[in-house]
Amino acid sequence: IDRFVYTTDGSEPSTQGSPSVPAVRTVEAGTDKASAVLNTTAINANQNLVKVRAVNKAGTPGPNGTCASPLVTVGTACGYAVAPLTSAKFLKGAWGIDDTWGTAASDQVSTLNPGETAHALNLRGGAAWALGYNRGNSWTQADAFGAKDGTRGGMYLTNSGYLETAEKVIDTSQSFTVGAWVNLSDTNSYYTVASQDGSQVSGFYLQYAVDIGKWSVSAMPSDSTSGTPIRTSSADNTAVAQPGVWTHLAGVYDAPAKQLSLYVDGKKAGSTALTTPLWNAGGPLVIGGAKWNATRVDHFPGFVDDVQVWQRVLSPQDVHDLATV
Repeated sequence: IDRFVYTTDGSEPSTQGSPSVPAVRTVEAGTDKASAVLNTTAINANQNLVKVRAVNKAGTPGPNGTCASPLVTVGTACGYAVAPLTSAKFLKGAWGIDDTWGTAASDQVSTLNPGETAHALNLRGGAAWALGYNRGNSWTQADAFGAKDGTRGGMYLTNSGYLETAEKVIDTSQSFTVGAWVNLSDTNSYYTVASQDGSQVSGFYLQYAVDIGKWSVSAMPSDSTSGTPIRTSSADNTAVAQPGVWTHLAGVYDAPAKQLSLYVDGKKAGSTALTTPLWNAGGPLVIGGAKWNATRVDHFPGFVDDVQVWQRVLSPQDVHDLATV
């Protein structure tokens, strides 16, 4: 064994694009062994699964082997889960969108929050794999699509594309938080980043609102197009959308307080008190679209990456860490 290649985002280690550490030969009880010390620093609250693979001097990855505790076998590598900076308590879905191929984006929630059921995000319409949010450093993944250090996979959506689960992920009548990195192509219409279907309308809309030119979180008082929408955004320019710029958004619903809040790039942009609590939308979680009058609408044009949902209120510090750490 010459070296160990590793990744820190859950993707498979590659001999070409992944960082590596040299192997050190040791002898224990008359048996040759190779070891290495790996030190790395998390720069994002979502990166917490380290995968490692041995590589020989010819540059060939070693065969699948037995992973000694605390490492566990994950695909063709040995993995070690590091506790995320933002607690995974009541995490219901976590889609890194780093698969780079296939018809669905895998959900890592069962790894991050053991016991939870994973819900894949199925690609619909004009949804295509692409490069995602670029963190601009070397804590990275296998090279894909020409990706360099700091860039991982993501999803590009057109005016017909979106992603959806097969069933509901959260109870929208209870406290929840939805977060994602987005890069909007234009500001010509209403565009929804995340929602969850009811029968007639979505239970919530984390979206760009063209009438105010800002990011917002909104909801209808019931599963109907009638009634007055509830919406929160910023009174200042905090939530003004900038096309072509990666932005972290988080929508938070505090059920006991009956309050809807929006965070933009880790900063609280605004909050609105509700007179009645939100209702439970029982349909699939949708990324890049919404439902209105029983029809799929508000297709998001641009890139989406790192989507997470919790069945709880994230604190301002938690949201800040998601967006900036």
